[in-house]
Amino acid sequence: MTLTKRTTWADADSIPTHDQKQGTPNKSHVSIAEIKDEVYKSKVSKDIHAHMTAFRDQYHQYFSDIPGFDLTRMEVEWSRFRKSIPEIWKFNKDGREFRVGEAMKARGLTATHPVILIPGVISTGLESWSTSPDYRAFFREKLWGGFNMISQVTFNKDKWISAMMLDPITGLDPPDVRIRAAEGIDAASSFVQGYWIWSKIVENLAVVNYDTNNLYLASYDWRLSYYNLEERDGYFSRLKVTIEGFK
Repeated sequence: MTLTKRTTWADADSIPTHDQKQGTPNKSHVSIAEIKDEVYKSKVSKDIHAHMTAFRDQYHQYFSDIPGFDLTRMEVEWSRFRKSIPEIWKFNKDGREFRVGEAMKARGLTATHPVILIPGVISTGLESWSTSPDYRAFFREKLWGGFNMISQVTFNKDKWISAMMLDPITGLDPPDVRIRAAEGIDAASSFVQGYWIWSKIVENLAVVNYDTNNLYLASYDWRLSYYNLEERDGYFSRLKVTIEGFK
């Protein structure tokens, strides 16, 4: 869709065509919603292309062994998945994501007290710190969350399950395997690109002067019991120190 003239009807429901402005009835018009939809679809298409290209480049050796393998079908399925996500969950980058923060700022609100974000179960990304030969290919890769998880589940499912499992007796790390919670705000910002978890909260808190000095995401390995979280990672002790250390 191409617009040949810049429009300034900010509050209009649709953009009149030339014939309509001359007084000639014409049902053909372009709605603001249609323009936004086309812009969003264009962005989604670029995202999908970038993901699929990276995916193909990383796993091209598999594709050569599959006659007639066509990435376009995967792009169609990814697009269908994106369309199924409710509008409020979409990873918009057109300014809408900051509206709540701007409304708070307009009311004179600003950062006063530190904020601790504690993700829900399965929200925190998990990455491998295993250095044993069987798992070195995973080192510092996200095995839970992110596009890498999808590719591992697709092409390396048994090894991925083996890396993610805990010892059934102790509930801790099995021999030669170490999975740890990702660190920082990005640890639970989004599950995969386009499916956000905490990113919208962070973006709007940033508008009212929150940053890494007064905003902390307390990521954790959600596979562990509360007891083992403290036993292995000292999670609750560290969280207590972090909270008390904020000014």
